[in-house]
Amino acid sequence: MGRPKSFVMLFLLLVVYASPSHQRSVLQNTDCSYHSANYSVSWTYDELSNDVVFKLVSRSSFTNFYSAIAFGTGEQPEDVIAVYVRSAQIGLIDGHLVDDGAIESDEKTNVQALQFDLQNGVLSAQFARPIETFDSQDADLGNCVTIFLPTESREIITGVPLELGDQKSLQKIRVCDIAVTCATKLHNDVIVKRQEDSDVAPVCATGPEDQKNRIEWKVDGELIKFSVFQNTKKGRWWTAIGVGESMSDLNMILLFAETGKLKKQGIFRTEGKMQPFEVEYAGIELKKEVAVVNNGRAHFEVTIEKKFFLDRADEQSCFTMQVAILAGQYQPNFNIQKHQTTPQAIQICNVDACTVPTEPPQDVDGETNKGEEEKEVEKERVDVEASGVVGGATEPTNDVEGSGLSMVEQRPVATSSTPSTAEVADEKPLTGDDAPREESTTSSAAPTSSQSTQPPTPHANPVFVVDNQTTEKVEKAQKEGEEEGTETTTRKSTGCGAEHEDLKICESYFAEYLGKVNEWSEKHNMTITSHMWKACTLLSQVQHVTTMCCGIFRNTCATHLSL
Repeated sequence: MGRPKSFVMLFLLLVVYASPSHQRSVLQNTDCSYHSANYSVSWTYDELSNDVVFKLVSRSSFTNFYSAIAFGTGEQPEDVIAVYVRSAQIGLIDGHLVDDGAIESDEKTNVQALQFDLQNGVLSAQFARPIETFDSQDADLGNCVTIFLPTESREIITGVPLELGDQKSLQKIRVCDIAVTCATKLHNDVIVKRQEDSDVAPVCATGPEDQKNRIEWKVDGELIKFSVFQNTKKGRWWTAIGVGESMSDLNMILLFAETGKLKKQGIFRTEGKMQPFEVEYAGIELKKEVAVVNNGRAHFEVTIEKKFFLDRADEQSCFTMQVAILAGQYQPNFNIQKHQTTPQAIQICNVDACTVPTEPPQDVDGETNKGEEEKEVEKERVDVEASGVVGGATEPTNDVEGSGLSMVEQRPVATSSTPSTAEVADEKPLTGDDAPREESTTSSAAPTSSQSTQPPTPHANPVFVVDNQTTEKVEKAQKEGEEEGTETTTRKSTGCGAEHEDLKICESYFAEYLGKVNEWSEKHNMTITSHMWKACTLLSQVQHVTTMCCGIFRNTCATHLSL
C-alpha cells in the first residue's frame, strides 16, 4: 500500500515552502561590500596579484578589541581572518574555528597585511588573501562562499580565547564569482606583490621623498642599509624597525636619539607585554654608518645582515616590517616607554629588489677630458685650483654623505674592530670639527651606496677660466690679501665684500653642476628642490666656491643653508 496522496502533497508543500525561506536568510551580495553602523567591509579582486583585497572598518569603545570576517561553504563558518587591537598594537590573525568555537591560527598563513590605522576607536585594516589556496583550512574564494560578519567588535579579555560569538548574531552573505563581479586593478603601491612578481615596483621606503620623517632601505649583498630621516625632536625619543606580526613576538632595531643626536643603537626583542630587552644574535651585527644633525634634521644610517629579516619570512619569502619613527620616549637607562603613535606594518615580499645600483658614478664636470681641456687653455687662461694644494699634491677625496657637516681634516680611525651590537654613541655633538668622519668606518661597499643615494658630488678641482681683466683683479686681490693677512682671509670666508664680483666661470660651473643634480633627481624619481640643501652643502665644501663665486653661491643656496 502506498502513502495517502494528501500526505505526499503536504510533504511537497513543506519542501517548496521551506526552501525559499532558507535562501532568503542568506542574502546574495553583488555589491562587493557590506555596511552597518559600527562595521563595514568591502572586497575587491585584484587581477595583477590574483588576490582578494579586503577593507574592514570597525568602531569600538573598548581599549583592547578585535573584529573579524569569516567564510564557510555551508551553514557554519570555518575560515576566519581577525584584526585585533591590544595595547594600541594592531595585529592580524589568519585562522580557523575549532570545535569549541575559538579562533585558532592556521599552520600556514597566506594573508598579507597591507595597511592599518587606529583613530579615536575606529580601526581600519586592509589585507589580501589569494583567491585560490592550497591550504585545507582556508575557504576557496574562487567558488561560491558564505561570508559571516560579526557586526559588533568584541572585547579582548585576558585568558579568554577569541571567538566569533553567537552565530545567530552574525550577518550572512552569499558571494559568487568574486573574480568577475568585484574585479579591479589596484595600483602597485597599494597591494604588495609576492617575491616572484618581479614586474611590480618594490617597496623600499616608508613613504614618499617629501615625507618629513621617513625610513628607506637598500640591499647591498647580504646587508640591508637603513637610512633614517627624522626631525630633531626635543627630548629622548626612540625609533624602531622591527620584524614580526605583533609586539607579542617582535625582533627590532632600536635607535635612541636625544634632541636629534644618536645616543645608542641595538637589537631588541619583545615577548608579550614584557619590556623590550636587548639581545645578541649569532652572525648578526648592527653597525652604525652615519649619525649627523643639520638644520633641525637628523640623518642616521645603520646596516644589518639581511638574515635578521629573512629568518622571519614565510614560504613566499614575505615578512612583516614594523616601523615606528619618533614613536615614544625613553628613560636615561634606555628603557623605552609606551609608544605614542601606532607602528606602521609593511608587508615585504621582494626585499632584494631594493638593491643598491652598481652603475658607475656620473661624470659631473667632464673630468674625463680634463687633461685635454687644460692643454688647450694653458697659454690663454689662468687655472685656479680649488684644492688649494701647492706643488701638484692631491687632496684626499672626502665623501660627504649629504650631512651638511663642514669639511674637516680626515683623522685616522682604527678599523680592525667593528662597533658591537647596541653600541652607545659618543656623547659629543655630531657637528662641527668634533664630528667623526663616517666613511672611515664604513665597508668597501659604502661609497657605492653613497653614490646611488646622494646627489652627485661637484668636482673638487674646477678650472676657473677668466679673462685678463678678471685675472688682474684676482692677482691684485691676492696681493692685498698677503698684505692684510688674516683680515682679508676672514672677509673672504664669511661673506661677499662690497666690491666683490664673481668670476665669469662661476655661472657655467653652477649651471653644469645643478644640471647634473637635476638629472640625478629625475632618474631617481625625486625633485631637485628636496635635495638642494645636500647639493649646496657639497658645493660649500669646494674651496674658493664660497669666495670667488660668493654671489651666485649665496643667491642659490641662502634659503637652503641659512647663510
